[in-house]
Amino acid sequence: ALNLTVGLFPRPLLNLSSANFAKIFDEASGYSLVPPFDPYDDCLKYLLASYVIPYMGLVGYVGANPLLIGYDSKA
Repeated sequence: ALNLTVGLFPRPLLNLSSANFAKIFDEASGYSLVPPFDPYDDCLKYLLASYVIPYMGLVGYVGANPLLIGYDSKA
């Protein structure tokens, strides 16, 4: 129904693996965490990881915004 109403557009695939989150948190902290960060270990780590996804998206958009050309691509 959504496809017929507004159409679909390609979206990036998200790698939500523990290893990927561990890499992100290692880079954010500046050193390798031991044990590696695993967002699926407990509720607090899951909450921390849930804040990473929109933050990374926002940072990516702000970084790419100057590269967008024309009003239509920025709307």
